[in-house]
Amino acid sequence: MDPWGQLAHLSKQELQELQNSKLHTFINTHLYPFSPYYQKLFDQQKINPKNIKTVADLKHLPFTSKLNFIDPNNPDEYRNFILQPDKVKIRKYWPPPKLLSLAVESAVRGKTAIEEKLSREYQPVFMTYTTGTTNRPVPFFYSDYDIQNLYVSGGRMLNLFGIKREERIVNMFPFAPHLAFWQ
Repeated sequence: MDPWGQLAHLSKQELQELQNSKLHTFINTHLYPFSPYYQKLFDQQKINPKNIKTVADLKHLPFTSKLNFIDPNNPDEYRNFILQPDKVKIRKYWPPPKLLSLAVESAVRGKTAIEEKLSREYQPVFMTYTTGTTNRPVPFFYSDYDIQNLYVSGGRMLNLFGIKREERIVNMFPFAPHLAFWQ
């Protein structure tokens, strides 16, 4: 059975446990270490990322709005939302098994292959903007990894709705940088 099929057959409790585990891992190995904005926010609010263990714990985080992307004194504030890993942060925040896996892969495939892999996951390759209703369009960046996830989730939706290859569908969403349009 494919991974999506396995997920689709989990119980509600199993699905919640998986979501909580993935959330905790994401916050501690990607968001906090690599996002200048969220690292500063967590530190200022004295939020220990290790304490965010469940979806319910998200209520302890301040809400982020479009206004957080727009700072008249710092027009490049949006860049602080882009995940920015480097060797020092990876070594500091990634768990030993993940570091070991990276080291083995580097030994087998070479350092350049690891750099390319990390680049595909984190380096922005596609950009869209909001429509600028706040008098300032806000850019959104997607990595190759993000684009691949859109491809996979789009395929899952087609599968879920039983859309066959020979059928045609029409996207009725207006052109905009939201996921409904891009899907």
